[in-house]
Amino acid sequence: ACVTAFVLWMAFGPTVGGMAVAIAIVYVLYFGWESFFIQHQILCIQNSPSSNHTSLMLMTNFVFITFGGMGGSVMAGELWKNGEGMGLILLIWIGLIVTASVIYGA
Repeated sequence: ACVTAFVLWMAFGPTVGGMAVAIAIVYVLYFGWESFFIQHQILCIQNSPSSNHTSLMLMTNFVFITFGGMGGSVMAGELWKNGEGMGLILLIWIGLIVTASVIYGA
């Protein structure tokens, strides 16, 4: 979704589709992030060192994801600039997805 949106943004600029495209991209990214989050929660439960650590791991993960979501919402709003900042926002998303994939692959 990020790469497709970035290619569309590069091809058409900030007029790629207005608010409809922004809402669709956010929905697709949110759906992918939620799927990733649920998979991470399952891995935390399966691979926790003890049952005492499971709830702590899940709570800590939820807190960090919530703070990241709040920060990301504020940052995306500041970077949007009537569609001009969409490419930068998408590059940040792509970078974070690649970083998360490398960390999980290690």
